[in-house]
This record gives sequence, C-alpha cells and structure tokens, in this order.
Amino acid sequence: MSTAIQNYLQALQSAMADCDRAMIQDALWDSSKRIQRELDRLAWMEPDLTEAEAETRALAECGRPEDAAEGYRSRERSVQAALRDPVQPIRWPTFLGIYADSRTYTSLVYLFLSFLTGIAYFTWTITGLSLSASLLVVVIGLPLGVFFMGSFRALAMGESRLVESLLDIRMPRRPSLLPEGATMLKRLGHLFSDGFTWRSVAYLTLQMPLGCLYFSLLVSLLATALGLLAAPVFYSAVRWNWSGTWHFNFDEVHFDPFLTPGHTAPMGEVLLVGVVGFLLLTATLHLALMLGRLHGRYAKALLVARRASVKG
Repeated sequence: MSTAIQNYLQALQSAMADCDRAMIQDALWDSSKRIQRELDRLAWMEPDLTEAEAETRALAECGRPEDAAEGYRSRERSVQAALRDPVQPIRWPTFLGIYADSRTYTSLVYLFLSFLTGIAYFTWTITGLSLSASLLVVVIGLPLGVFFMGSFRALAMGESRLVESLLDIRMPRRPSLLPEGATMLKRLGHLFSDGFTWRSVAYLTLQMPLGCLYFSLLVSLLATALGLLAAPVFYSAVRWNWSGTWHFNFDEVHFDPFLTPGHTAPMGEVLLVGVVGFLLLTATLHLALMLGRLHGRYAKALLVARRASVKG
C-alpha cells in the first residue's frame, strides 16, 4: 500500500473519530477496496498512466476524506432507521414490558445457541492451534497455520453477524483490514502478528465455557419458574381427580410431592407458588436480556479492530 493511500485512509479514520468503531472498520475496508477497484480500472483503461498519477486519479474519485466520512454517517443513519422498529423502545423495558420486547427472545435464542456454537468454536480452535504447532517442523505446517488463522478470522466475522442479528449490537459488516506487505511472506506475517487474529482466537476459545454457563443458568431458572407456574393448574387437576371423576391408586402413583392422600394444601398457598413462579420467570427474562447486552459489549470489545491497520 502506497504512502498516498495510507495517508488517505488515515485521514478518513481521523474524520470518523466520533463514529462507532465497527462503522470505522467497515468504512476503511470499503474505501480500500474502492481505491483498488479504481486502480485496476485505470490500469486496464489507461495503461500509460504512472503509478502516482493513477493513485491521484483513484483518490480523487473517492472524494475528500471528510466528504466520504459524512457519506458513511448518512448511510449508517438510513440503515439504522430502516432496521430499528420504531415501536420498540431503546431504553430498558419495564418489569412486565419484558414480555413484549422482541430483544428478550432474540437474546434467549443467542444464549442457548452459544452452547452449540461454543463447542464447535472451541473444538475447531484447539484442533487448529495444536495441529499447526505440531506440524511447524515440516513443510505442511506453515500453510496449515495460515489456513487455520484465516479460518479463525472468518469465524469471528460470522459470529459478529450473529451477534448483530440477535443481540442488536452494531458489529462490523466487513473484515478487519490487514496491512499489506511488499512480499507474500511479509503479508503472511501480518496475519500472525495482527491483534485481531489473536483476539478472535481468544473469543472463540472462551465461547464454550460462557455458552455452558448461559445454558446451565437459564435452563435451571426457566425449568424452576415454569414448574412453579404450573403448580396451580396441576393442583386443580389433582383435586378434580379426588372428587370421584377419576380414580387413582395413590399408594402406587405419586403425582405431587406437595399433596398426599387425605390432605389438600390451602388454595391460597398454591396460588402463591404460582405467583412466585411468574415473578421468577419475569426476572429470568430480564436476566437473559441483561446477559445478551453484556455479551454483545464483550463481543464488540474483542471482535472489532481497536485502531484500523492502514500501514504497510
């Protein structure tokens, strides 16, 4: 990457200093590819141009960095306005409003799904790292390491799209921009030395214990809450059976540990158990939304470039 292109991308990055880091990553990637496409077009259409003249023409086609930055801001506002449901409040929902907030259920889906994706990520990451390290002494070790490092970055991009879709957190829609090198060996070296690659490895590895934690916690709370919530219905069914419509041998079948033959719990206590179940279910949904938001911020901290690499 020439000095002129590096300076242009750095100026664009500075002009977007107040924007979201994920948005800056997308803008730098798009601008870099746009410049490269224009250079390729000029090389085909006007081969007599010098390299410096072609770069000047390509950068002029992209416009001033300040104008390009404002264009990305305007596009982002349009996309966010189209994606966001105006009925949904951005603030935290009320205690009972959690049932009407779609983000609650998308967070639940993500947290349960992270149990499966975490196992897959962990297996692939550990296999890739161990296999690449063990084969570095032979010829196949380096290309295998390059393949796995590239796959880690690709998985991180896929996870970013999943996080943005289900957790409503702005994530990059373009890969992190790798510095270009003069030689192939130098470019491959950037793949191993880039911080985003190793942050992706850390995220993919930690996703399994986090997924297990989310799954265990939510399954336990939801099962308990639904069990308590169903207590009044089950109690009513058992009392109806005792009335003579149905005949059960209670010496052999035990329907509920709270009820024994010849004894019925007060209806008020049973309803209280149901109320406790409803409160626990509501609190669990709030917890799921909170965990989803916390995980989204954690994913953004690791899977978004800190400062985009524009130097060669």
